[in-house]
Amino acid sequence: MIQFFETIRLENGQYSHLEFHLERAAKTQIHHYDKANFDVSLLFNAIPDSAEGIFRVRVDYGRKIENIAVYPYEVKDHHTLDLVEIEAFDYSFKYSDRTFFEQELKRRTGISDLIFVKEGYLTDTTYCNILLFDGERWVTPHTPLLRGTKRSYLLQTKQIFEKAITASEITTYKKIAFINAMRDFEKVYRFTRENDTLHLTMDTNE
Repeated sequence: MIQFFETIRLENGQYSHLEFHLERAAKTQIHHYDKANFDVSLLFNAIPDSAEGIFRVRVDYGRKIENIAVYPYEVKDHHTLDLVEIEAFDYSFKYSDRTFFEQELKRRTGISDLIFVKEGYLTDTTYCNILLFDGERWVTPHTPLLRGTKRSYLLQTKQIFEKAITASEITTYKKIAFINAMRDFEKVYRFTRENDTLHLTMDTNE
């Protein structure tokens, strides 16, 4: 049975960009089950009594919400990333089955994450959308594996812009950042490329 999940940022008792998660969940349910049935009241019932700080809320669902789990959250660092070419792989919905990502990452030792390249164009990492800074503005690949909620929000508010970016062009950019529902611009990096590996250093000017 196909299952999906949403990861939602809960900060000091408030959900971040909840409307984007609800929209994506509704589209997913309508596409697969012909009907949206994502009971938002369950999300508010799941908020802990002591919700000070940042939490990661995972919502597993199919035809309806099946489980909600709440975890403390801390932003992870990136140090090295490999560029990996992929072919026939689809993650246009947020599937619970992440075996592909886990296996690809396990095949490489000493790597923080992967950047997947499809038909020569940058897509995403295993769990983040990519942002690149060209010296004037932040851009994001126009071919993501998954259209993340934070990405959608930043595009809608014109804080970032879509662009077709090939793997060969990546070194023309000055900085890189990784976003998802849980992370924003907390960590921005400068980087160098050695063959198909990016080496990152924290940008202290941010």
